[in-house]
Amino acid sequence: MFKAITIAQRLWLWALLATLLFVFAVLLGAYGLQQSRDSLRAINEDNLATLLLFGDIQHRLDESRRQALLAVQHDPDGPLVAAFDRPVEATLSAIESNNLALAATWASYRQRELSGAELQAAEAFDQHYRAWLEELAILMESLRAGDFRLSGILSFLRMAEPEGTAAVIELGKLQALQKASAAQAYEAAQQRYRATLLAYLVLAVVGGLLGSLTAFSTLRRLKRAFAQAGASVRAKCRPSALEALV
Repeated sequence: MFKAITIAQRLWLWALLATLLFVFAVLLGAYGLQQSRDSLRAINEDNLATLLLFGDIQHRLDESRRQALLAVQHDPDGPLVAAFDRPVEATLSAIESNNLALAATWASYRQRELSGAELQAAEAFDQHYRAWLEELAILMESLRAGDFRLSGILSFLRMAEPEGTAAVIELGKLQALQKASAAQAYEAAQQRYRATLLAYLVLAVVGGLLGSLTAFSTLRRLKRAFAQAGASVRAKCRPSALEALV
C-alpha cells in the first residue's frame, strides 16, 4: 500500500507531518508556560502573601504583649516610672491601635476559603486570641483607673500570657501549613516541567523517526524512478537488431 503512494504524495505527507509536529510543539509549549504561570501565581498569591500576612499578625500580637508588660510598669509609686517619658494612656492607645490593625488583617484572612486543617488552626487561634483580649481589656481598664495593684497584674500574667502563647503556637501551625502547601505546589510544578520535557523528547524522537522513514522511502522511490527512466532512455537509444544487420 505504501509503495502505491506517489512521490508528490510522499512529499505532501512529509510536509503535513512536519506541520503537525510544529503545531503540537507550539501548543505543548504554550500549555507548559500557562501551567508555570499558574503555579507561580498560586505560590505567590496563596502561599507567600499569606505567610507575610501571618508574619504581620504575629508581629502585632508580640508587640501588643510587649506593650502590655510595659504598661504595668507605669505605676506612679513604682521604681520604673521615671524611665518613661509618656503617660500610660499613650501606651494603652498604642495597644488598641495595634489590636485594631491585627483584627483587620485577620478578618481579611478569614474571608478566604480554608482547608480543614487551616480552619481548625484558625478557630483555635481565634479562641486563644479572644481569651487574651478579654484579660487585656480587664487590665487596661484597671490601669486607666490608676489601679496598679500587684494582684491584678499577676492575674493578667497568669490568665492572659498562656492564652497569648497558645495563640502564637496556632499561628505557627498556620504558617507551617502554608509552607507545606507551597512545597507541594513547587513539587507539582517540577513534575509538570519533567512531564513537558519528556513530551518534547518523545516528540523529537517520533518526529525524527517518521521524518527519516519518509525521507528514506522517498529517496528509494526517486532512485528507482531515475533508474527506470535511465533504462528507458538507454533502450530507446540502443540500435535495434535489424539496424545492426543492415
